[in-house]
Amino acid sequence: MGIKRKAKLTVLAALVITGGSSLLLSITGDSCTTRTVQTVQTDSLSPIIAEGENVTVLENYYTCNAPERTENIYYQHASRQEPLLLNVTAVPGDHMSFSGCELEINNQTVRNSAGEAYCLEGKRKGLLELYTGKLSGYLLLSENSSGGYDSTRFGIVSEKGFESRVKSRNKFLGLI
Repeated sequence: MGIKRKAKLTVLAALVITGGSSLLLSITGDSCTTRTVQTVQTDSLSPIIAEGENVTVLENYYTCNAPERTENIYYQHASRQEPLLLNVTAVPGDHMSFSGCELEINNQTVRNSAGEAYCLEGKRKGLLELYTGKLSGYLLLSENSSGGYDSTRFGIVSEKGFESRVKSRNKFLGLI
């Protein structure tokens, strides 16, 4: 057994002995992430994650990990009291464009889990058109292909509001 692995096990054993909620620390050695189980209070990612479903939430995940495309997250937007449950659809460096009303990331039409293209019009399309080209932030979308309370309403965002990674029993791998 290597020294690093032994140290992780020692720390984990010490946490077990001291008790408390420290048992929720990730066994992967990611000491900044706490795993909890929470009941989803929104239908923004339904049917991927349904309202009332119990999900594993990796709290503080983004203090040690960079957000990746296709992750489901709790995002705290300044205009909302409760965090939003959204999908990371595009990351910095991706290229965003439109083909008619259809949103494209890296020249691929963005679709929800039902296969519906995100066809945006009016203000929602106008807002995202401000960001076309190479992205310097994150595109967060709900399952509503005509636009939910997501980046189609508040634009491209930085990591600042990323609260937690959300893992579901469903295995849908992303919106593209």
